[in-house]
Amino acid sequence: TVKELFSVTLFTDIDCGYCRRFHENMTQYNALGISVNYVMFPRAGKPSASYNKTAAVLCSSKPQENMTLAMQGKFSLPTSSVSKTCQNNLDQQMLLAAELGISATPTMLLSNGRVIQGILNPEKLLVQLHQSISSK
Repeated sequence: TVKELFSVTLFTDIDCGYCRRFHENMTQYNALGISVNYVMFPRAGKPSASYNKTAAVLCSSKPQENMTLAMQGKFSLPTSSVSKTCQNNLDQQMLLAAELGISATPTMLLSNGRVIQGILNPEKLLVQLHQSISSK
């Protein structure tokens, strides 16, 4: 097993095609020692179908599993099951994106503060992460 070497923060949107492509490669990122911390950022804002779907995923009993289903376009859960606490959590994530000036998804934040918009395949991201260490 590979030990975690790097961690990135990814601002993502369940309905973003590039975000979905990134998520499809999660096993490969993890195999290279890259862990990904998601910050949910439904670009359509509040209220929107994306916002409601994201809140439903976060509030579900199996958020990780349902995140994958949502990224595959296969998630459905009544949004009536969403609590105010989960909505507040999502609102805080969206506020963080705004405070950092992030307006597009996917956007990655590396540990050295570097911002990468768009996706990189697992190998290219690993190269960027190694370079980010040497540029600290």
